[in-house]
Amino acid sequence: MSAKVLLVLFVSFCILTFSSADLFLLPGLALRVEKQKLSEGLEEMKTTVHNSHNRAEEVITYAEEELTLAKLIRRGADKDLVQAQKTIEVLTGKLATATEN
Repeated sequence: MSAKVLLVLFVSFCILTFSSADLFLLPGLALRVEKQKLSEGLEEMKTTVHNSHNRAEEVITYAEEELTLAKLIRRGADKDLVQAQKTIEVLTGKLATATEN
């Protein structure tokens, strides 16, 4: 074979090889880019879940504190009610005694 034929074959081989390489390399590059985007999205979702969890714990703590306060208020109100009933009983007795005299 002549040098020209060998050169043409070599150039054709190189063109086919590089074209084929592009077919394999470009999708791989696109996959790496897509993987990076997905990884970033996953990290963003993890952060969102973590923040939501922290906020939920804050709300639970606040609700527990409010419930405790409500219980204390109720206990105080119950004591006031018992004291009021005792006072009414005492005053009713005094009124009955005063009306008898």
